[in-house]
Amino acid sequence: MPTTSGVPGRDGDPLGDIRSGMARRIESGGTADGPTANTGYQYPDSAIGLSTACRPGGPPFFAEHPCQRPGAPFGTPGGVYGDGNNASPDPLGNGVVWSCEALCLDMNRRWHYLTWDEKCDIDDEDGNTTRELTGEVETSQCFDEDLDERPEPQNDPPSEGEDGYYNCAWEDERTWYCCSGGLYSSTVVDADGNPEPIPPDEPPNCVESPLCEGQECRKELFTLGPYTTRGGLYASYYRQYQGSCQRDAIAPPFVDADDNERLGVPVSCYGMYDEYDPKYRVSVMEDYSCVIANTYSGNHDFDDMTDTQRSNLAAVDYGQLVDYDDPPSPDFDADRTTGFDIDTSIWAPYKGGLSLVNENALEDHYNNDLTHALLGVDLTDYRAYPQLTMEQKMSSGALNRAFDDSVHTEMPERRFFTEWWQETESQMNELLSPPTLRVILPAPWVVGLDKEDPFILEKVISIRPLDETPESIEMILQAEEGMLGELAAYFERSTLLRQKEKEVPLTVLLADPVELRTLADKWCVWHMARSGDEDCSDVPSDVWNMMERLNEYADYVADIRKLRGELYRYETAALDRQKTLISLLKTWIEDDSLWYNRYIAATADLDIYRDEWRDLQNLYREFHDKKNFPWCMNQRFLTSVYSQLDYDWYPGRPLLTGGVDSVIETRIVTAFPRIDVYSPKNNAASVNQQDVVIDMSQLFTYADGLFMPVVKPTQVRLKWEKITPKNPNQAVPEPPPPLPPVATIHAIVNTEFPDLAADSLPPSIFTYLPELTFGIDPLFFGRVRFILDEMTDRYDKFWESLLDDPDPGTEEDCPTLDADTCVHVEMDMRERFERLCVRPAILLKEDFESMGYTFKEPERNDYDTCSREDFVCHSLFRNATYGPKGVGLEYPKIEIQQELLNNLRLQMFQGTALQEIVPPDWRIQYIVKPSELFPTFNVQEVQSPIPVYPVLTPP
Repeated sequence: MPTTSGVPGRDGDPLGDIRSGMARRIESGGTADGPTANTGYQYPDSAIGLSTACRPGGPPFFAEHPCQRPGAPFGTPGGVYGDGNNASPDPLGNGVVWSCEALCLDMNRRWHYLTWDEKCDIDDEDGNTTRELTGEVETSQCFDEDLDERPEPQNDPPSEGEDGYYNCAWEDERTWYCCSGGLYSSTVVDADGNPEPIPPDEPPNCVESPLCEGQECRKELFTLGPYTTRGGLYASYYRQYQGSCQRDAIAPPFVDADDNERLGVPVSCYGMYDEYDPKYRVSVMEDYSCVIANTYSGNHDFDDMTDTQRSNLAAVDYGQLVDYDDPPSPDFDADRTTGFDIDTSIWAPYKGGLSLVNENALEDHYNNDLTHALLGVDLTDYRAYPQLTMEQKMSSGALNRAFDDSVHTEMPERRFFTEWWQETESQMNELLSPPTLRVILPAPWVVGLDKEDPFILEKVISIRPLDETPESIEMILQAEEGMLGELAAYFERSTLLRQKEKEVPLTVLLADPVELRTLADKWCVWHMARSGDEDCSDVPSDVWNMMERLNEYADYVADIRKLRGELYRYETAALDRQKTLISLLKTWIEDDSLWYNRYIAATADLDIYRDEWRDLQNLYREFHDKKNFPWCMNQRFLTSVYSQLDYDWYPGRPLLTGGVDSVIETRIVTAFPRIDVYSPKNNAASVNQQDVVIDMSQLFTYADGLFMPVVKPTQVRLKWEKITPKNPNQAVPEPPPPLPPVATIHAIVNTEFPDLAADSLPPSIFTYLPELTFGIDPLFFGRVRFILDEMTDRYDKFWESLLDDPDPGTEEDCPTLDADTCVHVEMDMRERFERLCVRPAILLKEDFESMGYTFKEPERNDYDTCSREDFVCHSLFRNATYGPKGVGLEYPKIEIQQELLNNLRLQMFQGTALQEIVPPDWRIQYIVKPSELFPTFNVQEVQSPIPVYPVLTPP
């Protein structure tokens, strides 16, 4: 670690609070007197400066920022400032208003006051007149020799009167210094007309020589050098230091040319010396008034740091054989540690610091996959990976404590800015990650759900088989508006009946009802011709039976046409069942949509928030990776520079806590802006955000669809010659046998048809969807942006001031406070110099001793137990899971349906064609034999267009 000298400030014990990742600031000892005693503050005896008894203000001896350049070399009074009488605010013509030595000369030359003594005539006893001092003195106000008229006495001279005085007047004008009370003897000139030297006992306004030295420059003194002031105390208004920092170099091959020291860097600090502790007092603009002139010739500048500080990542080790209980000490000359196998070992095992990687083993055994490597090959930045197993409680490098100037000496290990930022990232991650809708469904190849449905193709984030059962799948959907409706529509489409028509042959008469009724009328005519009757009201029974049977046949043929509606009758029954199912789903959606849409409405602004937060994260990464990281370096274990937290960006200063332990509020400017996404989070009675799990794995449908029997009639003509009248003398034949009832099957199908099986509907989601009523205060993002912008600006100014390359002769100029190179604070200059010699990005054993803590209960690794000290938490929402629910049409298995079809076909065949149970004389007298009808009932199966999916077995 660097050691510093030559500048004021405080040292730190690098490993005093090792888990904080920063040094413990030493706050005892020191050299200060009075109220700053025992604060650890150190002031260098090598300091030199200019002092004055004047102060800023009225009259305007000088401004708060009195001078902006040291001037001529110290010890050369007057320097190159000509005759010292130039009243121009730019005496050197270089754009710098005042050099400090010119200011000193000018204060002595310009700011005076006058005194006059009262002189009166008086006559003695002998009548001689003498001029005597009466003791009265008239003193003028302080005036500017360049701008004001020389003052005259303001009061009339004393009048003639007592003690015989007369002819009185103000005489014997003398010039004094306004601030010190010393006599300005430059009004006395020597024989050559030059001002005589100021007598040593007459203190000037400003002491240019001898300079204040060491402790004199930090105190207000009556006596400085040969002068003892008769007015105000002398105090320094400009100081110069020679700052140095150095540390042990890291030898090759780890760093090729370690830039490990800065020696004798001039530091100029402007303004009245004001000693304070930046930890306990906020630094204001006037405090940012020092210049670190590191661009003079010599090993001062930082132009080559990006090259000289580059670590050789092929030469150092990370983690191959490191024992974290007793890590090895750095040993840069050690040989390779035993145990390294060039063919299989990933990490090249050197003792010491950090590195990658055995490329041969990485390629041969790991396909160059560094997914879970701790370090990136090129960037060498830490990557924190989540807990992967119960045995792996944390990533071995995930908790390495980071650099943070907000570390508090009185609260070891606390890093308040880091805690706030990590908590905020966790909260925003929780806010911007709405609940995931997990739907567990029967596998498509089990129940016939449509995998090509647009709902699956467009809405599903992922779909995977569940390991526990090969007959279920899990679809992960992003909760969004309309999701429940789309899910219900998908169920509705997926539960539509997939019908397969199956033929059921039967034999029916080929005849027309009119034809049969005409034949019956012919028997009536035949009877009237033979009997002479005028009508058929009194026909014999044999004729009547024939006529009635033919009319029955006519009615039968008419009824056969009703078979056309058979299919529609049981299809309607099926649709009624499906309608009931859809109605149940619709009821579920309607009951839950109000709650669901209320939740979705509360997250409507998430995209806006997400864009805002993405910009803020980019600002922070810009700060971390560039503004405060101009080259590969490791700032851990340095002493905090508390003034870097100031200039209004760090809330609540001079406190360091930022209110992170108590204030959850956006508008309180004395605390960090914070949100609590689902408050009160730890109240067991409150509704917390949970993933929505709808287990529909018992949804009943059928992959092979439903067999729909379709009657296929075969029409066969009767033997008409037996029942047709031929002549009046023929005998009346026996009427044809009675026909069986029309072979309807809808009653049978309905009896065997699938019933609605509603085990139970999914639970109402309002029981576990949070009702979000929060809204982020618009000031939250604005305040976070302000903090990050100003923080970035503050740290960027630090490094940019050291990387600037000013024109020759202006290296120590400070034309404007807190701008360009004049951005440093005198009170923690020592801490700032530590950073000038910061080590390269090499990790030593101490780095691994400053790890954070693991989860105390790793099995509860969710937002309730997230430690903001060490983690940005990706919330693992709880699942509200209920037992599997089933609703749907429970189809008979395909074997049962096939058996039903076979029975129907057999019944039709036996009843209409074979008629085995009917006496021969009562069988229908078709024109063909029953055996000739058999081929009609040979049903050829049709190849199904629905693919048969195999049941997958999980590996």
